[in-house]
Amino acid sequence: MKNRRECLREYGSDYGIQQKVDAGELFRVGKAVYSEDSRSCFQISQCGCYHA
Repeated sequence: MKNRRECLREYGSDYGIQQKVDAGELFRVGKAVYSEDSRSCFQISQCGCYHA
């Protein structure tokens, strides 16, 4: 899991983050929370929680 700040550091901008999301390489898990693993999105949606 990565927060927005970590993604900005890695991808350079919100546009860079969105490009990764659009390419299916990064998944938006929640507000300003991202994952490189699509299974994390499913697990969080099932339990309704996020634990870093």
